[in-house]
Amino acid sequence: MVGTGTKDYAQRMDRRQLLFTATLGWALVVTPCWTLAGTTLYRWVDPNGVVHYSDTPVLGAEKMEIAATRARATPPKALDDVDPVSRPIAGVQYSRLAIISPDDGATYSNIQSLVVQASLEPALATNHLLYFVVDGRQQPPSGLAASIDVVRGEHTVVATVVDENNQTLFTSAPVTFSVHNTSIAKPPRGPALSKPPK
Repeated sequence: MVGTGTKDYAQRMDRRQLLFTATLGWALVVTPCWTLAGTTLYRWVDPNGVVHYSDTPVLGAEKMEIAATRARATPPKALDDVDPVSRPIAGVQYSRLAIISPDDGATYSNIQSLVVQASLEPALATNHLLYFVVDGRQQPPSGLAASIDVVRGEHTVVATVVDENNQTLFTSAPVTFSVHNTSIAKPPRGPALSKPPK
């Protein structure tokens, strides 16, 4: 017959073995797969019937190879797939923007359009736009030169560079020019002003 003490000991050993096995199983679940790849464990039973596990070789222990499925790596996104909002854009700091034509204070006669030109340093970035603003009205983007319609009177033009969010980055000093149109009507002078004889 098996004594009561022996039964109690055996039950305690079974509980210990169950607890150890559960703990080891939990550790294997929560441990990242890449740490388990190629891991070797050793299992043995001591004279009291208790099962042990170790990563260190023990005389008479059973060698166990732990196979784990390696986590599938997600390939990195190509640059074009990255959200453009979050993609960093190399900042361009402009040092000079000036109207080079027309000259400030210039006067033009009998014209209906005029080419305005600007100089920009460094060169305009591909994601930026340059506008001419004539008399407070923004013209369509056209690069460093544009043809504008003009009428008689005084006009002011500035150039401005904006980013992809239409935020102003740089603005030139204003340039003022005038347009004079001479009349095609020639008023009479001298004798032509006198009434013809009756």
